[in-house]
Order: sequence, then structure tokens, then C-alpha cells
Amino acid sequence: MTKVIIVQKGGILLSKNVNQLEPDILYKSCGLRSAKDFDHRYTWKNNNESYVSLYARDDGKANMENKYDLPPPLDSVLFFNKMLLIKHSSDEYDDSEAMDLTTGEWKSLYERLFGGFEDLKDETESSEEDIPLELRTKQGYSKADGFVVDDDEEEDLEYLSNGDDEILDSNDESEEYLDDNESMVDSEEGDKPDDSEDDSIIDDSDDSGDESELTEESYLSDNSYD
Repeated sequence: MTKVIIVQKGGILLSKNVNQLEPDILYKSCGLRSAKDFDHRYTWKNNNESYVSLYARDDGKANMENKYDLPPPLDSVLFFNKMLLIKHSSDEYDDSEAMDLTTGEWKSLYERLFGGFEDLKDETESSEEDIPLELRTKQGYSKADGFVVDDDEEEDLEYLSNGDDEILDSNDESEEYLDDNESMVDSEEGDKPDDSEDDSIIDDSDDSGDESELTEESYLSDNSYD
């Protein structure tokens, strides 16, 4: 029993134990009815002691394409149905030299064949180190362009903005209060008689008193002649 990898049409890797390892009957491990168009396609060097070969069908019906992304130089080649990956010790496949191939080992080789995948975490950490501390936000972004600010700064700006609005509102209320009081004062002053009106009333009463006294004297004088 030797472990091989069956690549499903959807790109899923399936580890499978196989007894019949002869090249001309490997198609049976993929569930194919015949060996038509099924053949060896490429061999990648795994290390100094092993190799991995691909067996696949290069012709097939529509909607039967295998969607798995193969490493170079097969990264742009289209294959159909299931594919088989098998490990062996010599550069050319011989069933007598077949070896177990695990999905973990293939994934490690797969990454190396693609030149390695970028580690986004390491890239983020290195980019943060390039930003000076005084220009770095809590999230690690740069404030040098002026478009990024800390959360605390945003809260301060929002507080100041709200504070200005409250101050303006209170000033407006104060102005309205003063206007109302001024109108009340004007109204009270309009209802109260001024000093000139009081003086005129007093003067009129005095004049009327004088007139009454003169009239009485003239009356006595006229009577004395009689």
C-alpha cells in the first residue's frame, strides 16, 4: 500500500492508499473508465532523494475541467477530471520505487515551487517599524499625510465641535433673554407717567386755586359799594 494524492475536480486534495502502481493502470485510482488521454504530465523535484509526478487527462468534456492551480510550468495548462500525484525516488517514475506522499509534504513542496507565499503579518510588522513613533497611530498607520488621526484625537475634535455648538446656543439664549427684558423695561416706562406730566397736573391745580381766590375778592369788592 502506497499513499498517493488524488486531486478532485474542485481542487480538494485527497490522500489515498493504492495497491496497483503500474503507470498504465494509475487511471483507475482516479475513478476513470479508461486510460484515454490519461498520462504522465510532469515531474517536480522534491529534494535530493525524491520526486513527485503528475498523471492527468489533458482532454475532456465541458464542465469537467479540474480547477486546481498547479505549480509552474503547468500553472496555465488545463486538465480534466481527477488528477494523481505520486512520489518516487528516481527522476523517472517506476512503480517499484514509489513512496508515500502526504498532503502536508505536497503543500510544502507546492509553496516552494510557487516561490513562497508572502507573510502578510511580517509585512505589516515591518511597515509599522518604518513609521516613527510620533507619527504612528494606535492601529499602526501613519499620520504624516494628515488624513489619519488617533481615536482620541477624533474624540477631542468631536468634543470641541459639540462644545462650540453649546456655547453658541447659550449665547443665543442670552441674547434672546436680554431682548425680552429690554422690551419689558420699555413697556413699563411707557405706562408710567413722566415727571413733566406730574408737574403739569400740579401747576393746573395751583392755577385753578388762584382763580377761585380772585373771584371771591372781586365779589366782596362789588358788595362793599352796595
